[in-house]
Amino acid sequence: MTKNNYGRRLAIWTIILVSTLVMARVDLRGAMAAESRFIRFQGVIMEHQGTTLVVNERSVYLTGVTKVLSPDKKALRAELLVHGQWVAVEAEQTAIGLQARKIYLLPKRLRAAEPLFTNESE
Repeated sequence: MTKNNYGRRLAIWTIILVSTLVMARVDLRGAMAAESRFIRFQGVIMEHQGTTLVVNERSVYLTGVTKVLSPDKKALRAELLVHGQWVAVEAEQTAIGLQARKIYLLPKRLRAAEPLFTNESE
């Protein structure tokens, strides 16, 4: 093998390796974006401790962006989140768990004919 052939092979393998790494990084970003999704459900508050809310045995984390709203979408205080209260939760599934974006206080359980979540709530 001559020095010239060695240089060409090295350059080709370097290009292949770098392009593969670049393409893999783009795929990882796309996969991370696909993991982020919203979940909507309703239930009864079973437990509320600090920044964790348990609704129907699902732990939901309250963050700085969490909004507590009435069914007519008026802002409410987070202190109204008490044991036994019916709520509808709009949360984002993240690597650390469900992070609440919007929590609606409900007077009762909603039926399918009484939609709360609409496209404008996104």
